[in-house]
Amino acid sequence: MLGDAAHLTPPFIGQGLGAGLRDAANLAWKLAAVRDGELPASVLDTYQAERLPHVRTMIRLAKLLGAAMTEGGEFGNLLRRVVMPRLHLVPGLKNRVLSSETPALRRSELVRRPRFRRSLAGSLCPGLMPDRMTVVTAETHPELADWLRHGHARAALIRPDGVVLEATPSGPPR
Repeated sequence: MLGDAAHLTPPFIGQGLGAGLRDAANLAWKLAAVRDGELPASVLDTYQAERLPHVRTMIRLAKLLGAAMTEGGEFGNLLRRVVMPRLHLVPGLKNRVLSSETPALRRSELVRRPRFRRSLAGSLCPGLMPDRMTVVTAETHPELADWLRHGHARAALIRPDGVVLEATPSGPPR
């Protein structure tokens, strides 16, 4: 399955290569950790469970955007001419459309997301792909302070594929 996302993703959001790279990074760090005896071989079973829902979401989004861009005949053309140029006026839509953020991975043994509150866990850490598990705080990585603050986190544990394994909630230390 590695790299299939790059071949299956329609081009409308430009995420085929990105999905393929995320697939490779996900598997590579796990293979290295198993090889080095840092994690059990069973961790390799998490690859498809983590990547498949994410890839399906990205493919659905690409297909939806492709349909919005190309389907509907004359009526679709009219909507694209009249409605689309005004969509930026809808509060919050512009930032959502222009965001390069991908959906967070689901809860698993390697993504410790809380059940009843929002968390950075499962999301990609912007601009960081460490060579080993790395703890990120505003003090250790000042360039990520805003990201942590917006994610309501005091610290985040980043996996070697750039995914947040776990994030500690902001607020007073416990």
